[in-house]
Parts: sequence; structure tokens; C-alpha cells
Amino acid sequence: MPKPLHFDVQHTNPLLVKRALALVYPDADKWVRKVAARGEGEVFFFRSQNPANTVKLTDKSISQYKQLIDGKVPAGTQGKWKAIRKIKNSMHKVRKAKRKTRVARDPANPECYECVICPVFAKTGGCKHTLVMTINNM
Repeated sequence: MPKPLHFDVQHTNPLLVKRALALVYPDADKWVRKVAARGEGEVFFFRSQNPANTVKLTDKSISQYKQLIDGKVPAGTQGKWKAIRKIKNSMHKVRKAKRKTRVARDPANPECYECVICPVFAKTGGCKHTLVMTINNM
């Protein structure tokens, strides 16, 4: 069996990382929103960086995204695929894992964040959205 991978992030100066994030995301409030979710605690919504994304993080868009995650047709889309796809591609949902065993236990993700929908790293705790949350909490 291969040895588990370990990431050493302790040599990184958190202040420098936060400054770099501020350069990449100068308007952080437009890119990340924290929402209290019943039964999930704090949940974070990240706006997609896709240049074609025109959806802003508003209460309405987050509500539509939650409906979509729950398998419902989002309100205001009239069931049209183009409108639904626009909402689906507009943001990502990150939360603390309900059980710490669901995500990789590693210093790169000590808070055990998981990305709910990220297509490549869903629930592994290794996508860019979970790493941003870890860096923000350093």
C-alpha cells in the first residue's frame, strides 16, 4: 500500500498568502459569502472564476443554487436548461465536513473543509476552494 501524502504548509507566511489573495481577489465580498445553514453550520459560497459567469452572489442566486443542489428546479428559471446551467456554473459551496473521516486528514486542510460540488475533488478536501478557506483561517 502506498504511503499517504503529506503537505507541509507551515513554512508559508500566512500574512503573505493573505496579501497575495487580496491581489487576486481585490473585491473578496463579491467572490465569497458566508451563510449560516440549518444543520450545516457555516457554509461558504464561492463565485466561479469563469469569465462567462455573470451571476453575482446575492441572496436570490444563493437560494437558486441551494434549490439546484437539492434536486429542484430553481425559482425564476421556468425550467429552461440555459438558465439552470448558468446557476449551476456560477458558484461552489464549501462547508466543514460533517464527519472528519470524509475528507483527507492533512495540515493542508486542518479544518476538514469539503467542496460539495467541485467536479474533480468533491469531498476530498483538496480543491482550490477548500484551500482558500484554509488559508483565510491561518
